[in-house]
Amino acid sequence: MGCGHCCYVSVPITDFEARYIGEKLNITPAPIKHSIRRSLNEFSSKTPCHFLKDGSCSIYEFRPLNCRIHMNFDIDNYWCLHENWNHPEGAIPKPTITALTTAYHQLGEGLKPIVADIRDFFPNGKAL
Repeated sequence: MGCGHCCYVSVPITDFEARYIGEKLNITPAPIKHSIRRSLNEFSSKTPCHFLKDGSCSIYEFRPLNCRIHMNFDIDNYWCLHENWNHPEGAIPKPTITALTTAYHQLGEGLKPIVADIRDFFPNGKAL
């Protein structure tokens, strides 16, 4: 709660994550035929994830893997702020979860997932 800086950058999710979120929220994700690649910084302070409500994730229990791997173990949110990301002295403490992400990608290989931003699957936090 209160640390939603990563909710203002691209949040790529798979179509099966979108279906899972949709099932939990009882809404249907927008049909996306092909993956949509977006730059990490394509979105801005004007376009947060539509599920960010009053500084908190409204789908926290059902959030996608990309959201689950963003966490802060520092004493404050300094390194979460976009303007501090490229400082040369930056040493952002974070866990190594290579095994988890490798397993996740291997599972998806057989499924040939469609990947797009969460905003593409859920415009305005809702289905089309």
